[in-house]
Amino acid sequence: MNCNIKVNKIDHEGLKSFVGLSKSEYDSTNAVTDYDQMVWKHLDTAHGPSTAINLNCKDVTVGRVLLQPRKVRVGEKEVNIAFATDSLVLLEFRRPISNFFSIMKEIKHIDDFSLVLHTSNENTEAIYHNVLTFKCPISLSGYGVPVNLRVIFKKVIGFDSAIFEIINLPYRWLISSVCFIAKYLSALVITSDPPDENVLDHHIENHKFSDDLQIIRSSAFLKWRFNGSPHWKANVLHIYSKHNYVGYLAIREVELDGLKFTIIMDFSVNADLSWFAVLFIRLSVIKIAINNRSDAVFTLLNHRADMAKKFTGIPFFKVPDRLLPHKTPFFVHINDESIFSIDTLKKLHITLADLDYF
Repeated sequence: MNCNIKVNKIDHEGLKSFVGLSKSEYDSTNAVTDYDQMVWKHLDTAHGPSTAINLNCKDVTVGRVLLQPRKVRVGEKEVNIAFATDSLVLLEFRRPISNFFSIMKEIKHIDDFSLVLHTSNENTEAIYHNVLTFKCPISLSGYGVPVNLRVIFKKVIGFDSAIFEIINLPYRWLISSVCFIAKYLSALVITSDPPDENVLDHHIENHKFSDDLQIIRSSAFLKWRFNGSPHWKANVLHIYSKHNYVGYLAIREVELDGLKFTIIMDFSVNADLSWFAVLFIRLSVIKIAINNRSDAVFTLLNHRADMAKKFTGIPFFKVPDRLLPHKTPFFVHINDESIFSIDTLKKLHITLADLDYF
């Protein structure tokens, strides 16, 4: 059957078709079948509606990928990029495989974005790598720390023991004690009280890590990403040094595979914060996790980005890929090679705020 590609900015009618296509593949627990969630994700984004690349057969949409818009600051310029997300081809149209390839290859013809990033899972990684031959300059790594040693040991080792609880109590006490000392030495306060929007935007604009490529944040983005979603709301905590605003972090509680995690979704902190100040921020997240009865703290980061190093040090450690559901490589379409190269992209700072995992 002959199919053709149609590209357009998503609207409410297109989104209804999107959700209908999703429901033919996924059950009702999947967020892509929730119309309100998809309105948030693809219509009400901080940078405008997503671009839909649709595979149509006899005027019926049988496949798609959506390009969710973002911006990256390159020098003094703001550059339009996108994340490719929610790709799907109906089962009966997955052969010939050229149907899927035609959707992917259409991306290079879309001039709206200088760069498009794709994630993959264990099923599609080989296709991106070996068949589509996309370059992969970035791969995110998991970082975290156990909070409930008894539960974590039971999960990893496979059996429970009262001795784990004996270890667990002094372990948590040690974290709380070191957090108290670090707070005293750093003189920081972490609170849910936000600053004026202008103060927040000024912080984000003026505290960049010079060697990183950073996806632009703003008060509008934080509101959209962490307050607007019907399913993925998160708490944004703000960090002050006396009366000066020095950063924020966004966290949320997620249950996965029988464990409860405190997830670090996003953060931005002054580049010149002392080692003790950064240690206090990390420990404060762990203390929040203890108070929320989480089993572990977790985040995903590009370890090459300088900003990411604020959350990859003690007491956080790298989580082996074999313990994660799948790897998180990023494959790229570079549509404007005068702006981006494979080498410069290696230091792109990406957080879970940029992904649709939670």
